[in-house]
Parts: sequence; structure tokens; C-alpha cells
Amino acid sequence: MGRRSDHSRKELEELALSAAIQGVTAQGTQGLTIRGVAHAIGYSPGTLYNLFENRDELILRVAGRALDLLLQTLEDAEAKDKAIGLHGLCDQFIRFVETNGLLWEAVIAARAQRSDPAIWYWQKVMRIVEVTQRVLLRALPDLPADVAMRSAITVALALNGLVATVDRQNLWTFAQSDLASMAHDLIDRYTAGLAAVGDESQRPGQTQPGEQSQSHGTSAADAAHAVTTATDGPGDQ
Repeated sequence: MGRRSDHSRKELEELALSAAIQGVTAQGTQGLTIRGVAHAIGYSPGTLYNLFENRDELILRVAGRALDLLLQTLEDAEAKDKAIGLHGLCDQFIRFVETNGLLWEAVIAARAQRSDPAIWYWQKVMRIVEVTQRVLLRALPDLPADVAMRSAITVALALNGLVATVDRQNLWTFAQSDLASMAHDLIDRYTAGLAAVGDESQRPGQTQPGEQSQSHGTSAADAAHAVTTATDGPGDQ
């Protein structure tokens, strides 16, 4: 193998990651190996083991790039439509996974293979959660910060779980509606519950769950509707 000193460590890492991403995008994570990436870029496997501890770390790094791409997609959608709702954000995520399905497998594989992903990896995850939190708080601004963050994490995990389950278990045949409709329904019901709890907590005295609020302001149903459908985000381009 040649080119052992052609690149700096940083350049070599980028070269290897680019080759790994190309391989995963074409064939998924099952065929990804240190040896295969080394061969693709003209270096020895030993050289790459100086950069990545093992195959699991390489997959984690590929997954990190997938998260970067998703974050950019969501931030671009948010910048394009300042009033984007959770439906719109959800649709962006679904389209991203449909377009980059094999690359998204790296995210699933990384979490399955490592019990302790690095701090930098969780920071990438939390940046995606923060986008969801911002969208949520625009429609439900009275949510306490800790509730908003927990709710954003819940929504993100639920959507990822729904998409992964339907895709991996080939449940399309049995689904009564398309994936986006199921995801929207999940969001609507969850945010309606958040809004209802907020209404209950603001009422004076003792109230019973399910009672209609007589106070002025946004009702639970209206607030939930505002979260998800104020703007469903940019249309298909």
C-alpha cells in the first residue's frame, strides 16, 4: 500500500469517513469494514486502526455525519419557514430517512453496538432535539423549560421509533394510513395532552381532568392545533 504519508491525520480521517459514508450509502452498514475502507483509499488497515479504535467507532463516526445532515435539513426548513410546526418538522425527518435510509441505518447500528456513545455524539443528538424544542415552544410558550425539553426528546424518540419500526418490520401492508399520517396523529395526541395539562395547571382551585376551561386564552385543543398545523413547513420542492 502506498500513500502512507500523503495526508495529515485530519485529512486521512476525512478521506476514510468519506469512503465509509459512500460504502454505507451504497450497501448499508453490514458490508462496512476497516479493511474495505482502507483498500478504497489506498492505505493499509493498520493505518486506519491508528485513527479508529475498531469498526464500531467507524460506524459511530458515520452516524455522526448522518446526524449532521439531518440537523442541517431541519435547520434549513426552520430558516425557510419561521412558523414551521411539528408536522412540518416531522415530514422533513421522514423525507430525510426515506432519501438516506441506508445512511440512517448507521445511526441505529451505532446505538445498538455501543452502550456509551461519546459525548460529541450526544451533543449532535441534542442539537436536533433543540430544534424540536424551539418549534414546540413557539406554539406552547408557557411550557416549563424542563417539560419542553423532555417533551422534545419524547417526540424525537417516538418519531424515530415509528419510522424505524414500520420500515424494518415491513408493516406498510398492515398500516391503515401512510407513515406521515400516523406520525401526525402521534404528534397531535401527544401535544393535545401537553396543552390540556397546561390548561389544568393554570386553573384556580380544584378541577377535574377533562373539564372545559372557562379561562380566557388559548384552549388545549387550539394550542395543540397551533403546535402541529400552524404551518406544516415547506412543501415538496
